[in-house]
Amino acid sequence: MSSINVNCTSSWILQNGMATTMLVSLLVMILIYRIQCTETDDRLSALEINEQRLTSSIVTIQHKLLTWNQQHQCVKPVSCLDIYFEDRRNPSGEYIIYQREHAVKVYCSFEGDYGFTYISRKSAEASIDVNALYSTNNFAKIRILKNTGEQREVLVENMLSFQNLSNLHFAINSHDGYKGPSPDSGLQPYLFLGFLPIKLSENRNSQGYRAKDMDFTFVNCDGNPNSYITFFFNPKHASPGSLGSANDFMTHWITSSTAIDYPQYMDSSFYMDWEMHMGGCGGFLTSNVLNIKAALGLPFAIPKV
Repeated sequence: MSSINVNCTSSWILQNGMATTMLVSLLVMILIYRIQCTETDDRLSALEINEQRLTSSIVTIQHKLLTWNQQHQCVKPVSCLDIYFEDRRNPSGEYIIYQREHAVKVYCSFEGDYGFTYISRKSAEASIDVNALYSTNNFAKIRILKNTGEQREVLVENMLSFQNLSNLHFAINSHDGYKGPSPDSGLQPYLFLGFLPIKLSENRNSQGYRAKDMDFTFVNCDGNPNSYITFFFNPKHASPGSLGSANDFMTHWITSSTAIDYPQYMDSSFYMDWEMHMGGCGGFLTSNVLNIKAALGLPFAIPKV
């Protein structure tokens, strides 16, 4: 796993180590002096005076140490963008970010003008602020893990005809304004990728999604307002069931994906069980049908230097 704040951490160890050594040395001096100076009251009085001076020095050192720590406090990253700003040479890879005092394991993929944040299933118990992990919801990236071990990826968006009406919706354990998964599946928590909100998807018209710059559509025959893919952390290892049909429309985002170079492969802990639901007459599909896991990449813009 990549590390960050090395310089800050090293300085902290150096400064605190030196101060701690000084404090210990002073305390040892007091102890030795007390042992040697037990013969006369005069020496004890001198010891008490010197002990007061040493105590004052210790307090001064402690105050200076506290001030230094406050001035040089290491700021914990809350997003992949923070990690990028920490050192623009940081490579794509696994990192730890901190949200609401929880450590969250992520994979940061830095890709030119944009990067993508992937959250590990190992962070299922963390309190995650998804809004801090992306800067645009015009598109998202989905990575795919096949049962052969091959990893692929695809960029997904709303259909061109809906892009002026609605952006994608990212959330964790919620789907406000969207139809979502059953709360009784036993697979929670989950990451939610919504395409069309209920107010748009309840119409009986052409709907769908866009993948690799191509629209894939169906006609919502009964106005059932499902338009999402859900990615389950599934910490209890429950079965998502082998439900649905792998028709062409429901699998185009998979078949249109492109291979990822092996050095950029993610650990399997970032890939999740998922379900996809479209319509009314689009389809319903779970990951078990295809024996394929998937990971949602949340996009963030990388500022130009």
